[in-house]
Amino acid sequence: MRSDVITRLLLELVDRHGEGDVSVTKCPESLLPKLDALEVSRDLKRLFRFDWLDKCLWLEMGVSIDGLSAILASKDLPPLLKHGIVPIGSAANGDLLVLRVVPPDLCEVGFVAHEELRGSEDSFEPAKGYARATKSLDAFLFRHVDRLYLPSDFYECEQWVELQREMGTDI
Repeated sequence: MRSDVITRLLLELVDRHGEGDVSVTKCPESLLPKLDALEVSRDLKRLFRFDWLDKCLWLEMGVSIDGLSAILASKDLPPLLKHGIVPIGSAANGDLLVLRVVPPDLCEVGFVAHEELRGSEDSFEPAKGYARATKSLDAFLFRHVDRLYLPSDFYECEQWVELQREMGTDI
């Protein structure tokens, strides 16, 4: 994980969209026990600990990235974490923006269909309810900073994956 690049890209997005009340900051002391208990990669935990948003940040395409307290309090975290998926925000239609931890240290960014998760949290299957938008968090943030196309929900993301396959690209 390229955490220095991710931090710089988050700072750039906060400058553009933060409206003055969102910042990239250290994890508050009160959240450290929850963060320490989170079963994610060391690199992702370090990013959340030292360089993550303190509040929700809305991006141009109707997608939000949540602050750390909202991520750790999410009712969707436990069922998704079983699959190595961490909800980090949402789409305007209620789909979840997520990180999917891919060993050894990548964090794909994608969407989970809210219908798939809300309908059957115990039997959620990533093969049916998850679609990858980018191979890494920094690629996702970079595309936003450069105002390049990214899907804005699960179904659009499925079409995006199909288009990438057709074109022989892999973003």
